[in-house]
Amino acid sequence: MSADAHRGAALGRRAWTGAAGRSLLIAVGTIVVAVIAAVLTGGLPQPIRVAIVAAVLVVGVLVAVLVVDRRGAEAIHASVEAARAAWAQHHGWVPVADGPADPADVELAVPRGWSVTAARGRIVGARAAGTARAETWVLRAVPGSRRQPRRREIVVVPARTGAVRLAVSTVATADPLLITPAWTRGGRTTWLGTDAEPAWAARVRDRVAAHADLPLTVTVGADRVVVYALDDPRPQTLEARLALATEIAGIVAG
Repeated sequence: MSADAHRGAALGRRAWTGAAGRSLLIAVGTIVVAVIAAVLTGGLPQPIRVAIVAAVLVVGVLVAVLVVDRRGAEAIHASVEAARAAWAQHHGWVPVADGPADPADVELAVPRGWSVTAARGRIVGARAAGTARAETWVLRAVPGSRRQPRRREIVVVPARTGAVRLAVSTVATADPLLITPAWTRGGRTTWLGTDAEPAWAARVRDRVAAHADLPLTVTVGADRVVVYALDDPRPQTLEARLALATEIAGIVAG
């Protein structure tokens, strides 16, 4: 991919949502224009009509290729990687290679019906209690599903959680496959522990509710706090989510 393509993939608040939607919009638009062209050229000889419709389809394909190159998922990934590397350099963090997601993170955060095929754009930073991470997950739907691949933004910080789990979302969603962890059974169970919820659980809920962001879920457990967000890979948003997770880790530690 060219450097020009990388520069063209500016990061926005809904970068991944836009990348997924543009290809679909172009495909639908091309089909609509081809149908209209076929109707409007109904009085022309068949070879000419076929040539016009074919030309419309070719133009649609070329536009799709150009958009994917400059504004598609891979172009966004390149921009995210560059932006995070620059952020890491100024904050004492380190970029690391793409690879599989941490299984404990996946167990805590991923909704039912999805698997994580890669963690990309990963950066790590040392904390007193362990290593913090920020990365983008590439999600694939389970076989048989018609859902397209998705990207989700992840922040993880170490925390002394003990053998409990708590999941708190910023918004209520009717779709349990969006940001609701699988272990919550569609949001019906947001706490797992041998005892009743501790006092800090209410404080965590209040803190998450006060956080202004796109839809996300904060999960506490497995000695970490995981922020699983719908979109927005920008560095300034990473900082806000990191601050959220860090504060929640402090609340849990007491």
